[in-house]
Amino acid sequence: MIPVNILPLTGLPSPFLTYGWSEGVPVPGTRVRIPLGKREVAGLVWTQDSVISPSGFSLKPVLEVLDPFPLMPPELFPILSFTSWFYRIPLGLVLRGALPPSTTKPVPLPKRFRTLPEDRTTGNILPENDLPDLTDDQSSALETWRSLAKDETFSSTVLRGVTGSGKTRLYQEMVMDTLSRGKQALILTPEIALVPQMEQSFSGILDGVATIHSQISPSKRLDSWISILNGKKSLVIGPRSSFFAPLTRLGLIIVDEEHDPAYQSYEGLAFNVRNLAIKHAQNLKIPIILGSATPLAESFYYSHTGKYHCLHLPRRVHAQPLPPILLARQTRSDQFVPPAVSNEIRTNLDRGEQTIILLNRRGYAPFLRCVSCGFSVSCRRCSVHMVLHKKPDRLLVCHTCGDRSPAPAQCPQCGGNLMAEEGMATQKAEEWLRLKFPGSRIERMDQDRTDQKTNALGEFQRGEGDILIGTQMIAKGHDFKKVTLGIVLETDRAMALPDYRGEERAFQLVLQLAGRVGRHLDGGRVHVVTRTPELPFYAFLGRYDWEGFLQKTLKERQSLGYPPFGRMALLTISDRSESQLIDALHKASLEQLQLPGRGPFTIMGPVPAPIYRARLLYRFQYLVKAPSIETIHTVLDTALRTFAPFKGVRVDWAVDPPDLLSF
Repeated sequence: MIPVNILPLTGLPSPFLTYGWSEGVPVPGTRVRIPLGKREVAGLVWTQDSVISPSGFSLKPVLEVLDPFPLMPPELFPILSFTSWFYRIPLGLVLRGALPPSTTKPVPLPKRFRTLPEDRTTGNILPENDLPDLTDDQSSALETWRSLAKDETFSSTVLRGVTGSGKTRLYQEMVMDTLSRGKQALILTPEIALVPQMEQSFSGILDGVATIHSQISPSKRLDSWISILNGKKSLVIGPRSSFFAPLTRLGLIIVDEEHDPAYQSYEGLAFNVRNLAIKHAQNLKIPIILGSATPLAESFYYSHTGKYHCLHLPRRVHAQPLPPILLARQTRSDQFVPPAVSNEIRTNLDRGEQTIILLNRRGYAPFLRCVSCGFSVSCRRCSVHMVLHKKPDRLLVCHTCGDRSPAPAQCPQCGGNLMAEEGMATQKAEEWLRLKFPGSRIERMDQDRTDQKTNALGEFQRGEGDILIGTQMIAKGHDFKKVTLGIVLETDRAMALPDYRGEERAFQLVLQLAGRVGRHLDGGRVHVVTRTPELPFYAFLGRYDWEGFLQKTLKERQSLGYPPFGRMALLTISDRSESQLIDALHKASLEQLQLPGRGPFTIMGPVPAPIYRARLLYRFQYLVKAPSIETIHTVLDTALRTFAPFKGVRVDWAVDPPDLLSF
């Protein structure tokens, strides 16, 4: 037997184990069945050369070669390894999350997938298509990009285009250029809901488009994976889960809506696909496009310092002006929106035009509070209020852990009979709109309507609805033909969040919502409802002064060492026992850590996490800041060793987190 390095699809801290190979030549990327302790697991052949059999030990044999060809192309090994190194995630878990779920078990592929065609022809550009002519702005941007891409070297380009400027039309040309050179392309979208629209924009151009995301069946996902692997698909479109698609001749990556926080994985493996896409393009020496009407502050900074290139589409395709952003002062007496804004909705209904309302809070009411004693119902597992939902059933739901319980008719504490449904969320807003505007066609789009979301959105896009109320997903990438009025609620709350990116996110969301308004009809306008219209933030917003706002924001971040002027990590220390956790934090004294010769760093904390108790765990956090990622890694590794002796204490971390509230 010859020794071969195998990567088990587990969370082993030392990823590679050496096994004996007895049949033929091991091919990197091939799945195998291997013994691991008392169980059998799936693994992946990683290397076949320069593996030295450990002396004094007999190698356990590979039990079975599961597939006749590599399921994970070695071309992806560098970005898989980088993901593991940079984010401090076991490589086996990174690979497990990258592969189709049905292939992570130690069983062979179904028979119909066990052969790859010898003629691995890629999808072709269709000879006839009905693409509109490019505008002058688009033509200029495309020619500039072609001059950057012709050398087939790495380039990172920010495509900043106002909403409605035709960024997707440029994507089409860039993808066709790439495929004409025999290469493949990957387009990332922040939300699954945006995949069909992006797929539709390429359906009349290419005959080889694949999609990968978590809402397709395991069988369909495996089918897409194999069709990409065998070369039948030349373009892959999808959210985070499509990033590791087995594209062996990748020539272009496009990150659409690059500013969107959905590119960050928060649960389980914490990594950022937008950032990884840049590294992947750098490894492969290919161009990457970062498209957005509101690029990240980091992208703005790097495009002004020469690290990134920048293309600009300053005008809408249909020559429609951007809608004015108007401020509507809200008072305590307003039930839902100020009377003037309610009148605007009525005016739009009378004109037969559509209205979209952004309320980034799902459910019916954020609090259920007893009028007699003031008691409000909280989650038994988390230190947060339960949110009242009325559709499809009257339930209290925890938006942190997902716990559900029937909403009580009486106060659990004093027995009072009057429970006030306080605050506003999308379901209550929908109810208010139906009462205020009877006979109007009202649709709601939020996470609770996942089963009907696509149908409701499609109907509204076809002009079959009057008012669309929803969370942030209604502001992303949609082309509504008849929308002339946009209303944004709860901006003050978003800005007040204790996070260094809070104002930036609020600004982006309003501008994205404004981009859905007045794209095809005159008279578009956006009303931002606020109690504090005098804040400087709103002056920048009213002028669409994204650059001025970012210049101010970057000055603040530079003084505090936040990205892009340094690296960060957020450490979360948790335990089911509050007293044990506090004792461990006191004994560990991580905030006093000294690392001679490792360069400057700052450890802030420990402080209670924004959600102090989540899923039965009490939680404290440290914020680590340093100029280099190596120093961040040293602090993280030291923290893991420091807390290892404390039984029951759990350590979680996020490297370069895009915000400080979601972990």
